[in-house]
Amino acid sequence: MKILFVLSRFPWPLEKGDKLRAYHFMRVLAERHEVYLFALSDQKVLKEWKQAMYPICKSIVFQNISKPDILKGFGWAMLHKKPLQAGYFRSAKALGAVKSYAEAIQPDVVFCQLVRTAEYIDGLPGFKVLDYQDALSVNMQRRAAASSFPANMVFSRESKRLKKYEAALFGDFDLKLIISEPDRDAIDHPQKEDILTVPNGVDFEYFTPDYSAEKKYDILFTGNMSYAPNIEGAIWLVREIMPRIRAHRPDTSLLIAGASPVRAVQQLAGDGIIVSGWMDDIREAYSCSRLFLAPMCSGSGLQNKLLEAMSMQLPCITTSLANSSLRAQPEQHILVGNTAEEIAQLAVRLLHDSDTANRIAQDGHRWVKEQYDWETHITDFEHHLLKKYDTWKE
Repeated sequence: MKILFVLSRFPWPLEKGDKLRAYHFMRVLAERHEVYLFALSDQKVLKEWKQAMYPICKSIVFQNISKPDILKGFGWAMLHKKPLQAGYFRSAKALGAVKSYAEAIQPDVVFCQLVRTAEYIDGLPGFKVLDYQDALSVNMQRRAAASSFPANMVFSRESKRLKKYEAALFGDFDLKLIISEPDRDAIDHPQKEDILTVPNGVDFEYFTPDYSAEKKYDILFTGNMSYAPNIEGAIWLVREIMPRIRAHRPDTSLLIAGASPVRAVQQLAGDGIIVSGWMDDIREAYSCSRLFLAPMCSGSGLQNKLLEAMSMQLPCITTSLANSSLRAQPEQHILVGNTAEEIAQLAVRLLHDSDTANRIAQDGHRWVKEQYDWETHITDFEHHLLKKYDTWKE
């Protein structure tokens, strides 16, 4: 089967959740199918990025989106009352390029990731798949609640438009999938139960515990530090949670690791708080830390950072918001708190009680290996796809 992936970003390097998910879908499916890649990009695609994808792709086409393209896309979105998410990635040049590419390869399946790419299916041959990934409308709703005027008004309007758009796209695709049940339930369509839930996974051979590593930091938080929910989480962690931890344990250290830290995150550094920025090997951050803390108070979808930390056998603390998609058992696989005081108390508890920390780390490690395997999830999706595709062809 020929599968054409249409992505809003080039899927390498793996520093963002959508790129990680797309990469593993392509990697697993390429074992049994021909995988073709069409990617949009608002930055230069480096030679080494393409080289990383060639082993799993039959061919690669990408289309750069310029600032004028983005402005035109925003204008299109405003005129047609569509989400800015869709407008940002909509380019006339790219629409023509993907159509020419599809005509040349004649795909059996067109796989669009995120509603951002849904405009690109018009006129394309093949069975259409939409990976909502997250309920972006919920993401924007939470960002609106966490923002002040006038940003909250922009996010609120975007959330409403995304909610309508997510529902309107439902009938345009032959198969829909999403990352978690809470995200599926947020899609405002009467047949949302038909959306296939396909969780993310973790590469257990790569994210494996390093028992020889020196523990340099007490607490770790990782993620793309230009992503608003991670920025909010980092600021909350440093300004509200860390002072409460240090009231009991004054020398507690914190490492904030992840790509593209914005100025607000960079300014959090100092006094035992390290902001590393991009790390060539994020496993070093996990290996040299005692516990992982993901203080997520906005966003949507499944937190890959928690899967990676648990795979590296770190005891983890997070919020109910993040755990709603993860579905770990509190006090067994993970610890959960929702206020700065609750999270601080949990962190102090793990830092002082090594037996509890080790138990949570080991139980979480075993559980995540049982529940979040890329090959298992994507193979299940593949079986569902083939069944639906055969019915569609008849």
